[in-house]
Amino acid sequence: MDGNYMSSDKHVVIVAPGFAADEEDNRCIPALQDMVLGLMKVIPPENMHMIALHYPFHSNPYTWHGMTVYPCKGKNSRGLNKLLMRTRARRCFRSIQQKTPSGLILHSFWLSESCYLAQKWSVRYGVPHLCTFMGQEANGKNRYLAFLRKQDFCLTVPSLFAEARVKSVMPEKACTLIPLLVNMPEPIKSAGYERDIDLLGVGNLIRLKSYHVFLETVSILAEKGLRPGCLIIGEGPEAEALKRICDERGLSEQVCFAGALSRSEVFAWMQRSKILLHPSLHETFGMVYREALLSGMAIVSRANGSYEPGGRWIAANDAHEMAEAVAILLKRYPWTDTVDFPGPEETVKEYLECYDDLLSAKRYPHPPR
Repeated sequence: MDGNYMSSDKHVVIVAPGFAADEEDNRCIPALQDMVLGLMKVIPPENMHMIALHYPFHSNPYTWHGMTVYPCKGKNSRGLNKLLMRTRARRCFRSIQQKTPSGLILHSFWLSESCYLAQKWSVRYGVPHLCTFMGQEANGKNRYLAFLRKQDFCLTVPSLFAEARVKSVMPEKACTLIPLLVNMPEPIKSAGYERDIDLLGVGNLIRLKSYHVFLETVSILAEKGLRPGCLIIGEGPEAEALKRICDERGLSEQVCFAGALSRSEVFAWMQRSKILLHPSLHETFGMVYREALLSGMAIVSRANGSYEPGGRWIAANDAHEMAEAVAILLKRYPWTDTVDFPGPEETVKEYLECYDDLLSAKRYPHPPR
């Protein structure tokens, strides 16, 4: 794609559960922020609109890198407050639509309430709708699936694992595979540090992420005479329990808990680390995987998300296999192989092609004014 190309004929309304409260907020759904920044390189910011259903917790429109954000003050509420949020969201969409002569597209994130509302508006007002699916939405608690199974809209997934999740709940639904866009700082190795952290963990400290397996892996390595230096970045309800495990197993001097850090700080630590140890039970894409590889790290994880065998990424099923994989990778360091992923431009190009296909489909006529 030509770096000077701008698709000024398209107007995209993104519907999401939440969005960054300001340009300094890089912790609210980083994958969505990366996607929007990528799209704004080819679609003028004034043609991009964000309807944020639940966060920020106010209803005052604001500008984010030139794009208008319409927060709807949902606050993850139920009852009357949820009804008020949905009314605000629909009014915001109608206001945008009435000012847009043509080329309007709805793009929802993810296959839940955002998709449900966007599809309602799509049918009612004749505007094409594309939904990006992540994976966690495909479960029995998602009450929107009963409605969405019967609807006709375009669905994209970031990985084959995510596609399998879709098929488990919507077996007839066609999917388009488009990896998530990752904006890394340039240049990747600008920090100039030695890789003095052997094992890095990054993520929410919740049961699903299985950080007790991280510590069990470190404990097994210690029994074999290996005592790698470890850093765990993140916060969550499991934090205190994990620190107690460190104390009980004599790992406190070996494992440091950094708490929550900004995204730029996480990238800096990735550039100082050798291996991402990520024992999460479930990932449908795993932004952290791609960020780690692009930062020059190796990975030990379960076979999920965007996992591809070979190179410096080893899949393991339990702590014993993870310890073995870590030992193998530490012996290989420094690794010399390179990682070749499609760039952000390719992801943006694929989404533009989806937008073009939707706008040209006759089943989505522009509604009369």
